[in-house]
Amino acid sequence: MRNRPKIQKPEKEPAQKFSISKRLLSFSMIVFVCVTVLVLIWFLLKSFGFNFNSKMGDSNKTVTVGVLLIGEPKGYDDLVKYLNDSSQTKFKLDPIAISKENALKQAKEKIENAEWDIAFTTEPFTSIAAINEGYFFVARMTQDAPIIQSAVIVKNENLTIKKVDDINKTTKLAISDPNNVAFYYMPIYDLYGRAFQGVPLPAPFLKNSVEALESGQVDAAVVLYGNGLKNEPTSNIVTKINRGDYRVISLSRPILPGSVYISPKLQEERNFIEKLLLEAPNTIKEGAKYATGKREEDYGFFKGLQRRVDNVLDCSGTNPRTTNLYDLSVKNCQENVEGTVSSVRQVELNKIELIVRSSSTEYGVLLSQNDLIEKLSKAFGLKNQRSLEALYTNLDKMKIRIVNAMPKDDIKGGTIYFDFTDNASKNASLEITKKDKA
Repeated sequence: MRNRPKIQKPEKEPAQKFSISKRLLSFSMIVFVCVTVLVLIWFLLKSFGFNFNSKMGDSNKTVTVGVLLIGEPKGYDDLVKYLNDSSQTKFKLDPIAISKENALKQAKEKIENAEWDIAFTTEPFTSIAAINEGYFFVARMTQDAPIIQSAVIVKNENLTIKKVDDINKTTKLAISDPNNVAFYYMPIYDLYGRAFQGVPLPAPFLKNSVEALESGQVDAAVVLYGNGLKNEPTSNIVTKINRGDYRVISLSRPILPGSVYISPKLQEERNFIEKLLLEAPNTIKEGAKYATGKREEDYGFFKGLQRRVDNVLDCSGTNPRTTNLYDLSVKNCQENVEGTVSSVRQVELNKIELIVRSSSTEYGVLLSQNDLIEKLSKAFGLKNQRSLEALYTNLDKMKIRIVNAMPKDDIKGGTIYFDFTDNASKNASLEITKKDKA
């Protein structure tokens, strides 16, 4: 039997190894080329000033976060840390404790001098200062209680003062420095027309006010009232009011919270900083006492309140900055106003309302339709219905002059009103004249 020859298969393994090595070498070359190209692109972009840092902002700039502070600053320390962690821009905190002497005055000066780039205003007057200086609204601040009011209180055993009408020229009322909404402007406005002795007390006002009431130095004190207030000594005062230790004889209108604003000098950074504030974690927002998604508060009433009280003090000859004890009797405080008519409407069958603008201030004027027709007839030589038509079509040509008028006690939406339809204005005069041609 013939033997079959053995057929040997060719060895292909070395060729396969060579092929794999070749592929690995090719892949390595491709990676090397790609990395080299990316590095070159990176250097080129850097040379043209392109910033590869994920954090935006100017590393050479420092932004001051100003706060009118109630309580401890921890929430704002956390906010500043968040801002610094999220940006190349440096942020620093500049707090002013609201309990400090002249705190509101200092905060307003910081805003007026553009020292605060971001302003947490906390209360209405500082907000008005920011608005007047052209600051941009970002968010509304929050409060510990849904409604916070200024309250005039007496000790419960004081039987001589049971209501506001019992306050007289012998009553000693503790009030703060003349910059504070709650402890100065609100009580003076609410007690308008009554004589009393104001006793200015130093900061911290709330603590000193209650101590003066307890010791008998004053007959009545001004405090904050609102269920849910946590900050001492306010919460302790509210507790004592609720259990009957103190009696409330006057409650103000609700005091609005402040807002968060950005300075107009941060034009380039404004959108970036606003985005950081609005997109902050909820814990940061809660700690810094602000909330997003709400419109700016209407501070119109407080603008009018400030003007009215300042006028009352000027008219009464009171100088609270130099007098330790003074009599606030302000029943005969009259005003003179000169301005132009900005709007008109009929409020009743025979009563017309004019809104008069004088500089940046608005005043309301109420007068009868017949009286208005008579004054327009003198100014424009028109009578009856044609006079009323002239009023609507010639607003920009009119000038109003009010002399020796007593404003109404109530401020509507920040506008001070003069009512020429009642007997209180019998000694006052109102003239309508043609506006001088430019």
